[in-house]
Amino acid sequence: MKNIIEEMGDMAEKAMNQLSEYTNTSETVAPTPERNLPAVIPKDVATVVDYAPACEGSVPTLNVAAPVSGDTVPEFDATRIPYWEIPAEDEEPEYPEEQEYNPYENEDLPECNGFDISSLPDETVAKLRQNYLNDAIAKGTDISSDLSGAEDERKFLVENAPLLFVSKSADAWVSDAAMRPNPKQLWHTLWFENEVACLFADTNMGKSIYAVQIAEEIASRGRRVLYFDFELSDKQFQLRYTDPDTGELYRFSPGFIRAEFGDKPVPEDMAQMVQQIEVCALRNNCNIIILDNITWVCNRCESGDAAGELMQLLVSMKRRWDMSILCLAHTPKRAQTAVLTQNSLAGSKRIANFMDAIFAIGMDFTNLPGGRYIKQIKVRNCECLYGDNNVIRTQLVKDGEMLRMQTVGYAPEIDLLVPAGSEKESREQRIEELLVEGLPQREVARVTNSSLREVSIVAKQLRRKSAA
Repeated sequence: MKNIIEEMGDMAEKAMNQLSEYTNTSETVAPTPERNLPAVIPKDVATVVDYAPACEGSVPTLNVAAPVSGDTVPEFDATRIPYWEIPAEDEEPEYPEEQEYNPYENEDLPECNGFDISSLPDETVAKLRQNYLNDAIAKGTDISSDLSGAEDERKFLVENAPLLFVSKSADAWVSDAAMRPNPKQLWHTLWFENEVACLFADTNMGKSIYAVQIAEEIASRGRRVLYFDFELSDKQFQLRYTDPDTGELYRFSPGFIRAEFGDKPVPEDMAQMVQQIEVCALRNNCNIIILDNITWVCNRCESGDAAGELMQLLVSMKRRWDMSILCLAHTPKRAQTAVLTQNSLAGSKRIANFMDAIFAIGMDFTNLPGGRYIKQIKVRNCECLYGDNNVIRTQLVKDGEMLRMQTVGYAPEIDLLVPAGSEKESREQRIEELLVEGLPQREVARVTNSSLREVSIVAKQLRRKSAA
């Protein structure tokens, strides 16, 4: 490089000597305003100094006397640089500082400010364009102006840009779907295959009992079900399914797999938690999953944003592995005279929007001991059979070693609720039921939204009845 610069300097000095032979005056011609070059110069000199301004500091600049004859200097292209600064094919081009590289600055030929890439190999130019488009796609940059009228770039986007959607004609969707079997019922018409469903109820209404009953029924048909129990310990689970008189244990179907937390810390990140659920399901070869309950997966489920993020993760998992997922959830406190709706679900709007099916458990306030009812709130695969006018009436019973909800009939929901004006009596009845089940008074007060004094009064009345 040093030899080239010295050679160019010698050539420039020789050109100046030749130029002095053509002039009889020492008057200097004012340089043109845009270029520091004389207006007239011999052709052989112009070939030497054509790119001199772009190389200031590398070769001598000219300030010559007015020539007698000669030709006009060719117009200088300020975007060009000397050939020796053009990078080799295996080198990354160096761009001027504080200038953003835009290969689409000119419509006809991409340029990088101050660097004419017309001399570069086609492969290098194509790589520059591809890197620019990949970067724009990754950052979500609007490049519509860059692509206007550029058929090759449009073709690049069509062939190489990452695709989020699958598109085909509506007739093709229908024809392709018709080739696959229809989803089967997993639990009545409340939960179908390949659905993300939700079962919600208030505390101590029997959600977990009903979920285990559903899991056992599905497993008894030869299917594999993975039940994530985030609430009960193994001993509590065992006692629930043991005959209190004989001590006999209930024998579950082989396909019923139960999972609980191990000794490792529970991850706080929701995505990591869902990933662990996914890995556990794959290891156990289960595509039917029950989560009891989603508060353990996301303790901020009552927040709409957190609930929406959780549901997106679950729906994505379902689609990847053709899974069927049932999520158990709580309901906030509500009036006992009100019917169950999707608004009764904690974090309702975001969760309900993503769910394929929703059903709930409510309290039966008639004289039926242990009375509950099951209401169908959202359904996509069939007609809603167990809505407002036809809820499933059930009774919580201990059938030998198995604790289950036994269906006793059907009725309009309004007939099973507390009549307006008698809510106090029904609350006292509910307090009495919970005390009989053995719940501490403080827990009963929290569940029934009552004062501790009111629970204490009912407890005293209950003791008098027992003594009598």
